[in-house]
Amino acid sequence: PDSPERGWFSDRIFRKSTSFKKYALDLGISWESNWARKDHIFWKEIPDSIISRLKSAAKEHQNRCQRMRISRKHKYVYLLGKDRRETKRLYHKFLSLNPYKLNSPYPKKRGVSHRELVSKREIQRKIERIQEKPLSGVLKKFYSVKEISSIYGIGMSSLYKHIRTDPNFPCINIGNKKRFLIDLKGFDKWALEKKRAWIIEEQDLPTTEELLGDKAA
Repeated sequence: PDSPERGWFSDRIFRKSTSFKKYALDLGISWESNWARKDHIFWKEIPDSIISRLKSAAKEHQNRCQRMRISRKHKYVYLLGKDRRETKRLYHKFLSLNPYKLNSPYPKKRGVSHRELVSKREIQRKIERIQEKPLSGVLKKFYSVKEISSIYGIGMSSLYKHIRTDPNFPCINIGNKKRFLIDLKGFDKWALEKKRAWIIEEQDLPTTEELLGDKAA
């Protein structure tokens, strides 16, 4: 607040050697040349009594400043097994536990996880845009794979995989060319059940039947 023209800055500024040199000047401490080189401070060369005074000054400076929370940085993961077979197995295991990360777009905004990339409000807006031209004046109940992929931010290949492998996937087939249509409400319910199953499998939680069985026993 004492220097509004400076604007916002990272908390790394409190740990820089230039900042500690300024604290030392304000405290009347003579800064030795062997205490730092460029931006690296050699704390072992500084007496303990001076270190405590410098760090107290840095903490006081930080407490005087206003704080603004920012979103966390992105994290990138690369799967690499002992061989191609293990890498492929790990890749499919990762996709089964994190289907929303398939075909993830390059993140342009910090702090938005891919699972929450399309918020409920954004999903509702997309649904409303799609329903602007309903069939025969009736709101659509079924949506194409491409529309569901656009609404929820899920890769089309992942959706087709679930259509082929999951008999409970809420879709119907129209025509000889396998034109699949997905029930929107059924998809929401299916995704919720799938998420619960992933959590139980990942954390090795007992199922309801196992809990009731143990209680009865």
